[in-house]
Amino acid sequence: MKKRWLLLLPIVAVTLAGCSFLRGLIFGDNSDLEPIHYNYPDPVIEPDVPGRSVYKSFSYNLKDVYDTQGLKPLASTGKQKILVVPVQLRGATLANQWTSFKREEIRKCFFGPSSSVGWESVSSFYNKSSYGKLEISGELADTFVSKYSFLELDGEEHPDRKIVDEFESSTLYNKIRNDYDTNSDGYIDAVSFIYADPIKVSSSDMRWWAFVYANDSIPQSGKPAVVNHYMWASYHFCKIATASNPHGGKYDLDAHTYIHESGHLFGLDDYYSYADNNAYDPSGGQEMHSQNIGDENIYSKLALGWIEPYYVKTDTTVTTKLYASSYSSQANAIIINDNWNGTPMDEYIIIEYYSPTVLNQKDSESEYAKNARMFTTSGFRIYHVDSRLVAYNKTGSVSFVKRLDTIDPNYYNFIGASNTPAYPYSKLKDVNEIKNYKLLHMMQAGGVNTFKNGAKGSDADLFKEGSSFVASSAFFTNGTKFNAGNEVGYRISIEECNEADMYGVVKISKL
Repeated sequence: MKKRWLLLLPIVAVTLAGCSFLRGLIFGDNSDLEPIHYNYPDPVIEPDVPGRSVYKSFSYNLKDVYDTQGLKPLASTGKQKILVVPVQLRGATLANQWTSFKREEIRKCFFGPSSSVGWESVSSFYNKSSYGKLEISGELADTFVSKYSFLELDGEEHPDRKIVDEFESSTLYNKIRNDYDTNSDGYIDAVSFIYADPIKVSSSDMRWWAFVYANDSIPQSGKPAVVNHYMWASYHFCKIATASNPHGGKYDLDAHTYIHESGHLFGLDDYYSYADNNAYDPSGGQEMHSQNIGDENIYSKLALGWIEPYYVKTDTTVTTKLYASSYSSQANAIIINDNWNGTPMDEYIIIEYYSPTVLNQKDSESEYAKNARMFTTSGFRIYHVDSRLVAYNKTGSVSFVKRLDTIDPNYYNFIGASNTPAYPYSKLKDVNEIKNYKLLHMMQAGGVNTFKNGAKGSDADLFKEGSSFVASSAFFTNGTKFNAGNEVGYRISIEECNEADMYGVVKISKL
């Protein structure tokens, strides 16, 4: 599912991703979150030693980057709210009308406890993935009945924008719009427009699919909050896949797609390529933001401010125990780059210990759509991340200016690299970067980059006890060097993988 958004220029529309009024049940703030409790060993945080330290906080994160662009993604920590708006089109057949039963299904998918859906709801997933650092609540607004019919909207290039404009022009939702502007910045924190009509998609037409978009409305003093980030998705994504609904989920009530799209509401990118269905996926595919499966990967957790990684910079050797990132917010990651700037927005190696447990468990036990399945065994995932920032002019011709070492509010700030070669923000001066610099690239234990030929990840790609990794041209554009030009300079050796106790031991040695 795609995130669509482009640069917010001053002030134009941006891609990220007379109405009637139908009364329906209004559900109050979510109170269904279950306490997080795992019967796993408590992580032991190893003390700082020469060459290794723990980073407990960062000066900025992903949301701060988007704020420089005028975009307003949902904050990824604390208590956050999502407004869900069921959309019914004029003249809809009985099958495409909202009922109290359908509304309850969508409520469960967004705000229900894990037990109310086949896997997780949006709320329960992000509460677990963030280790309790993010609590999402919300409600379903009264069903919004549009003045447009499906046929009228199907003739539009952007039917979702028509619905957003119509929603904002209605005075019937003024109070609830302001209720969901919790930080009083004039924008609704996040909105999900769920249309009742079936999914309609082709390789060249994604209008009736699922995506996140950023609207260009400007708040006005004394007026109701306006829409910025919003999700557009069909009700039918919550239903099990059938021959007539091939894009449904794997359970009778399934929130995988809404979970994926909600990650875009926080600013996360997709880690697959938009080029085509068989394109090079540097992440390997075992990602919530690639194949809609499993937990968020360790880079996403870092970018959203959920983990406290170790940082290793040594002239000798450092050995460290990592606990499974599926349940532990601490002692679960190592960052390597002697020139690291101390934020998620840089280039580095990041290491996590993967376990097919918690949010990875169900998708490791059975396949999702298109044979997607999480790794079924434990092991280390080693990623090369390039999330260095670049600056674009805010005035005149919007064009690339320079790379940034830190956020600079005088420019539009973007993450330069992307896993989609033609993605707008990767269009830098060096065409080599467009083709070869990836945002998130998983290293493969076999030493051969099979992902570039269309292969997806498998258990064999995880690093196990006795295996090791050294940067090479198989995975790095510059051979043994980072994209920035400095040497990676370390050997990563796996000393132990304890699947039962959900930890692994890794040795980092200076070359």
